[in-house]
Amino acid sequence: MKKNRDAAPATLFLGTFNSERFWRDPLLSRLPAVKDPEAERITGVMDDMQFLFVRNPGDIVVTRLPFHPAHREYLSELGFDFSNNTRPLNGIHSGEHPRDERTVCRDLIESDAKSDVKSMIKEGMAFSPYAVHSHTIDFAREVFPGNVLPAIECVKKVNSKEFSCGVARALFPEYRGRMAWSAGEVLEIGKSLLDGGPFLMKDPFGVSGKDNLLIQSAGILSSVARHILNQEKKGAVTRFLLEPHLRKTRDFSCQFFLDKEGNVHNPSLSILKNRGFSFQGVFTADELFTERMKKQGYFDAIMEIAGRIHAAGYSGPVCVDSMVLKDGSPYPLVEINARKSLGFFNRALSRFLHRYSKKACLVCFPLTVSRTVPFEKLLRRMKEENVLFTIDAPAGIIPLTAHTLNINAQERPRDGALHKARLYAGMAYEKQEDIEDMLLKMEKIFSFLQVNNFLKKEAVIESHEE
Repeated sequence: MKKNRDAAPATLFLGTFNSERFWRDPLLSRLPAVKDPEAERITGVMDDMQFLFVRNPGDIVVTRLPFHPAHREYLSELGFDFSNNTRPLNGIHSGEHPRDERTVCRDLIESDAKSDVKSMIKEGMAFSPYAVHSHTIDFAREVFPGNVLPAIECVKKVNSKEFSCGVARALFPEYRGRMAWSAGEVLEIGKSLLDGGPFLMKDPFGVSGKDNLLIQSAGILSSVARHILNQEKKGAVTRFLLEPHLRKTRDFSCQFFLDKEGNVHNPSLSILKNRGFSFQGVFTADELFTERMKKQGYFDAIMEIAGRIHAAGYSGPVCVDSMVLKDGSPYPLVEINARKSLGFFNRALSRFLHRYSKKACLVCFPLTVSRTVPFEKLLRRMKEENVLFTIDAPAGIIPLTAHTLNINAQERPRDGALHKARLYAGMAYEKQEDIEDMLLKMEKIFSFLQVNNFLKKEAVIESHEE
């Protein structure tokens, strides 16, 4: 990481990975769902992954919790050279809300660590947030006065399903999604869609499958409509997107940067693997897939979508989620994420691995643990099993997060109680068999550490094949 970075300005990276919850109006009615505070807590400490964007020794990576010492040492050995806050971003009033219910910028602004971070910032430094929130704008105004971020109302608008629905209806005549503005409209539109088969009902700020419901029968539809009506009687405002559930062969996404003049920079494709509505992995699309999408007009559609986003006043990182349908044609617009995404992280991983002539795959190991898992012990076992990526052995797995392993055990310590955990990791591989071998070794390691792993090798390997 110490070569070919002269052109990159020193940059401060920070971000709140559960961004959508902070754009969502609390008055909006909700779909039936089970709250998962453990999953939210994990998402709140995924920001370790931002080290992948580091390209300059002067870069700063601000994280909700300081990097785990063993993780930081390992990344330094790989050549990732950056500064990090040494104190957690616990706001002055952090006792009022769990950390995952506050943006990182709000915690930073109200934290004793703010002065530490400000002292690291040099003149001319760039600012690259994961996503824009009101506190992000406040922080930028104070610390980076020359870095003008889009207005918060614009950011909320372009990230909503209402906006993506409007763009799809304007650009793609075959699009059949519709917004429902009341429980009555949910029932009316839903019955019409059910005539053609199951349909998806989406919260305007749902993400990664959360706050989505697959409606397969009139009985389920009626029950959901009653649930929404009860909320409306208490003052809630309804706004849901209803779309036919399309048959697909593949999920993929396009990542690009949209500048203030509306120019699209560095568009790239990522192949996504989801099980149900849960993320499992993301691959860098190969040249064959990218060329096929180009011939089928996909990138022309992306340019039109980008034009609509720019016209709404947004500039910055964009991820457009897309699908390949059963007939092989691209379905360009599933939703718009006007922020960074896991595809951006995989692209950065791919850039790092390119010098070693390796392909990139970013995966998530969903785990359950009954005790704290020492991160340094995990690294040691990975090295012993010859699955840890090192400069001397540039193949294998790069752990991208550390705090996601133990945040729930630390927040709710109870001996013997099972807690959710995740390990986000980057795989450096040459062929599919390498992935299978790495996953088998990780299964052995998790077994040794008495950790239950729910990522099956077939789920990841299948994701790379048509």
